Amino acid sequence: MGLKDHCLPEMDIGLGIIAHDMQHFYPKAEIEKGIEDRWLGHRLHIGINPGGGIPDAEFPNGRRPLQLFTRWYEFSYTFPACQIYGHDTTPGRWKAIQRPHRSR
Repeated sequence: MGLKDHCLPEMDIGLGIIAHDMQHFYPKAEIEKGIEDRWLGHRLHIGINPGGGIPDAEFPNGRRPLQLFTRWYEFSYTFPACQIYGHDTTPGRWKAIQRPHRSR
């Protein structure tokens, strides 16, 4: 088992988006505000599905990236190099938070 990541509380839930060499984790508390992001050069909407209350990511053409609704500890152990998305100081803007070192 890898090292524990303390960047978020381990039981936080969110949506993990996965591509070949890129993984991002969006905490559910942030998703509830609605996120418009860029993923692999395309606009991506991340929000809460009104039918079930589950986070969901979708491109404007209706396609969806590979995504997992999961707890932070599961995602960070599986993808230790992932980025966490958080709120920038500019209203309406989002940026990746570079994670500090990991400890046991």
